[in-house]
Amino acid sequence: MLAISVVAVIAFILLIAFVPGKLYCLIPASVVFIVSIVLEFNRDKIYNIKERNRELAEEKETYEQYIEEIKAVMVSCGINSVQKRKALKAECKANLEQQAKPYKTVSSNAYSMLIGVPLGALISAIMNDGGDATAVVNIIELIIFGLMIIGLSKVFKTLRYYSDGYFKDRYLLDALNELEYAED
Repeated sequence: MLAISVVAVIAFILLIAFVPGKLYCLIPASVVFIVSIVLEFNRDKIYNIKERNRELAEEKETYEQYIEEIKAVMVSCGINSVQKRKALKAECKANLEQQAKPYKTVSSNAYSMLIGVPLGALISAIMNDGGDATAVVNIIELIIFGLMIIGLSKVFKTLRYYSDGYFKDRYLLDALNELEYAED
């Protein structure tokens, strides 16, 4: 099925490139569409049922062990009630929001002042008989500068996320969410 799909996609690309304007390209596109439909309705028949059941049982066992480990760690740290877990979860959320807040502000301000407004000015300059070439270049440079600020903001956010240990809050929050999900 995968080979048929790959060949159909390659044929589609070649037909579009070498025979533009003809409807021949619809043949390989329809093959990909039909293969996806066949896979959707027959996905369970493709699996080896015995192996699939074994795999699902292993995943369930591993998941249950993971949940038991989370519970054991929580109890060993004195977090043995739902209220304490909720308080810990709220603290993790607050820490993560606190870490992300300044970077969201920088990114949104950079977007509005250095990308959104100049983009409108660029469109206006281009629509007015092509605009002044130097003005267009300056506007494009301003947009690129805004994109660089947003990119640097994301880099600094990621560096601080790991250097200040916020990733631990994320892991703990994920574990608490998983524990809450498993108990429901």
